[in-house]
Amino acid sequence: MIEVNSEKSIEALQKIPDAELERLYDQYGNPRWPYLNLFTWKRLNFKCRQCSWSGDGGQVDIGEVDDEITELVCPDCGAYMSALSHLVEIPGFNKES
Repeated sequence: MIEVNSEKSIEALQKIPDAELERLYDQYGNPRWPYLNLFTWKRLNFKCRQCSWSGDGGQVDIGEVDDEITELVCPDCGAYMSALSHLVEIPGFNKES
């Protein structure tokens, strides 16, 4: 099992320039990979694209799960919000990145 320091992950992501951060969110304001990853998803904010719900990742529901991704869905209406990759490669965090 890989030990991960989530603070180190957050620090690496904070070093990303603002222009680059725009690519890390979809048109609804929901985070995308690599900002959205196994270590940060519960602390990130999400917005539903179908209803007025918004909140942090700890409040979202889990949708379909397969070998590579887990869908994050709205707890109020069940609409898809984002996909959480099971990959652990995070730019600026892993040594080989």
